[in-house]
Amino acid sequence: KKVNAIMKLAFPSSYKKYLKGLDIKYINNRNKINAKNIEVTSVEVLHGRMNYAHGYIFNKKGNVIGFTGDSCFCKGVEQIIKESKIVFIDTTLEIGDSSHMGIDNVVSLAKKYSNIKFITTHTKELINEKLKTIKQKNLIVGYDGMQISKEWNCIFSFIVSYFSLTLYEKNFTINIDVKILRCY
Repeated sequence: KKVNAIMKLAFPSSYKKYLKGLDIKYINNRNKINAKNIEVTSVEVLHGRMNYAHGYIFNKKGNVIGFTGDSCFCKGVEQIIKESKIVFIDTTLEIGDSSHMGIDNVVSLAKKYSNIKFITTHTKELINEKLKTIKQKNLIVGYDGMQISKEWNCIFSFIVSYFSLTLYEKNFTINIDVKILRCY
């Protein structure tokens, strides 16, 4: 019902088309789902006063990608990082606050976990320009249409300060739009 209501608000004239045949699975940080050889784990993160903010860990035969979603620096973000080889990380601000991470948080994490690739998301042009001046080998400034990994054939989308991650795996796609997980 919740997804139906959200989709109706977002796409009033076409929401039924999007929901038709959609197999929606709700996951939380107490369980995992497996879909077409990809294990998806939800990890609770903090996003200001918002309840139920989550990041995700995608594991395909040991190739692990993390996605922090909108989040400040917290235990959940660190869990995602520790379990991943590549992390899409919220970098909304210059200095992190209680809702979003900043360049300060991301650079510190990239130094601490130098064996992990960090790809910035949820940025603005000014933040991107500042990120490009930082010389940290494992810190990558994300951009539209970015090719991430041959193992995953990922395409990173960054749309008007709102982000999503689409993992293409033959006829299986997982889309994450901040807090909505759709598998089809």
